[in-house]
Amino acid sequence: MVTIRKKPALALVFLPVLFLSGPAAVDAGSGQPEPAVPPASPPPPPPPQPSVEDEREERGRRARRSTGGEIFRVGTPVRIDRDERVDGSVIVFGAPVRVLGVVTGEVLVIGGSLTINGEVRQNVATIGGPMRLGPQAVVGGDILTLGGPLRRARGATVEGDVADIPNFNIDLSGLQPDIWPFETSRSRMARTWDLAGTVVRIIFLALVAAIALLAMRGTVERVAERAASEPLKSGLVGFLAQMLIVPVSVVTVILLVISIIGIPLLLLAPFVILALVCVSIIGFTGVALGVGHAARSRMGALGPATYVTVWAGIVLLVVPTILGETMEVAGGVFRMFGLMFLLLGLLVEYAAWTAGLGALILNGMNAPFSRQPDSPASAAPAQPPEGPAGPDPKL
Repeated sequence: MVTIRKKPALALVFLPVLFLSGPAAVDAGSGQPEPAVPPASPPPPPPPQPSVEDEREERGRRARRSTGGEIFRVGTPVRIDRDERVDGSVIVFGAPVRVLGVVTGEVLVIGGSLTINGEVRQNVATIGGPMRLGPQAVVGGDILTLGGPLRRARGATVEGDVADIPNFNIDLSGLQPDIWPFETSRSRMARTWDLAGTVVRIIFLALVAAIALLAMRGTVERVAERAASEPLKSGLVGFLAQMLIVPVSVVTVILLVISIIGIPLLLLAPFVILALVCVSIIGFTGVALGVGHAARSRMGALGPATYVTVWAGIVLLVVPTILGETMEVAGGVFRMFGLMFLLLGLLVEYAAWTAGLGALILNGMNAPFSRQPDSPASAAPAQPPEGPAGPDPKL
């Protein structure tokens, strides 16, 4: 029992000694020096700051991803990398564009350069800037360069047409007016028939004007006076009336159709159109009468020949048209002057019809105010002037 108690006591005595001498014994037994602590390494240099162009391209890529692929930029460069795909079109104003990936839509660059070394599945166009196609470029549509050169590397594929206009020169020498009566492909016989038709139209206008003068001489004379005294005002009123005829007519027809009572009134539409034609003829006759009066007064031929005056005015109004069609028939260098006279005749006749309508409207507006009842003083008969006093008869 004594031996059993001594062994734990000895163990407790030698345990601290072994604990303290253990590391030293191990180090002494190994024979290797203790490794030195390495000095602290300097901090790594900061990453390089991105340039302005890189920031713009990064913003463009972030915005493109947020908008689902459609790109529209003004003054911001666009770069589409090889691992990027744009599901839409790319439209850029005033900045360069570089396509290395895939664009499923069209590419339009205005005022900037375009470089393609990827795939564009639709049309490509640049206006005011160059275009370069790399060896790996694939364009599925047409190519248009306007105002900038096109550089195409060997190996570039274009499935559509290529239109390169680097100098932006537009040739209008082949432009021909093909609108009657100015079309240049019409034969001389057709132009002769046009001149004959104008003569027949003048005769018809002369007959209609004579009927209008016979039926409403006073109205025609008042229109001539109004158009001669206020030509600009008459023309403006006539032009406004022409502009309002169509919308007012449409609104009136709609209102009549909506209202059940107004539907039978639609039967009067042809008579309304006929009344407008008659009003226009009266106005034109008045203007022709005023032009004839002015011409006859300059020639010193004054007289009551009213019909001749109207016919002379109609001829003077249509003279530019007759000259133009005559030069068209002559052909050659006269055709250019004929076109000028035809345009002048069209303007003169339109001005005559418009001013006549405006003068007629102005007279109708002023008619209630021009008629004033006679005052009692003016209705009394004027007293005859007294003669010299004679001798008194009573004397």
